[in-house]
Amino acid sequence: MVTQFAMDLFRDPFFIGFDRALDTWNHVHSVSANTTYPPYNVIKVDEDNFVVELAVAGFDKFSREWALGEHMEVKAAELCCGLLKIDIIRILPEEKKPKTIKIK
Repeated sequence: MVTQFAMDLFRDPFFIGFDRALDTWNHVHSVSANTTYPPYNVIKVDEDNFVVELAVAGFDKFSREWALGEHMEVKAAELCCGLLKIDIIRILPEEKKPKTIKIK
């Protein structure tokens, strides 16, 4: 759980705009700490691609939530043999990508 010290620190005026992120982290932690079923894995394929695998054999419709970071999008989802695979990709807009500036 996010400590009171961390909550107070990020609510300091120096950290303008971080209070929303802190609330999101606190919510994600509280949901994930209380929900461990169905079992799942988060696999980092590379810097911009992730796969979430959930073992859902025998389950009816259910819901499970994750908070995705900025510029993260669900690319595809596939259910095969009781394993739900969700592909997630980071898509950076052009203005956020690193730039190379030529020096004359």
